[in-house]
Amino acid sequence: MDLLCAYLRMPVQLADRTLEAQQEREVRESAQQVLTSHLRTDDEETFWADVRLNLAGATLSTFTFSRCRVRSATFSGTVFVGPAVFRGSTFETQGDFRGVRFTGLADFRRVAFGAEGANFRGARFEGEVDFGTQTEAALTGALATDCDQRRKWPAGWECRPDPEVPGWARLSRCRRDPVPA
Repeated sequence: MDLLCAYLRMPVQLADRTLEAQQEREVRESAQQVLTSHLRTDDEETFWADVRLNLAGATLSTFTFSRCRVRSATFSGTVFVGPAVFRGSTFETQGDFRGVRFTGLADFRRVAFGAEGANFRGARFEGEVDFGTQTEAALTGALATDCDQRRKWPAGWECRPDPEVPGWARLSRCRRDPVPA
């Protein structure tokens, strides 16, 4: 597992259109699939239990982490190219998403973050976002491109245009309107 994570953390230019770059994308997507297939509890014989996943600084393409279970995961500084689907996954202690960049859909429906929760400080959401109705996460310090796309934030969170960062909105707790006397 550590070898797969180390490989995925290696620098890569996924935007290149060369044959070599296309082959590299295919190998990296295969490595992602091998990794995530061992993090699903469907098959007890192939499931890797008690994993502390470290994909910090990786570039992940069309990342499908749905129904995975890990002790903790570090994605800080990771770039998710295309959709990133975490639907139905469990992070037993925490998920670290500080400074990540989501270029496409970020799907966190029915995700469980353990006692230490999830940290999205400095995360940038450029595409659609869906945290559903059950996922709890703190988004303090996260940014999203102007809020004209389909976005479902965790309960109690909203995005407001950020005058300091044109074209971006900052995620913050919803303001409570004063109760009339």
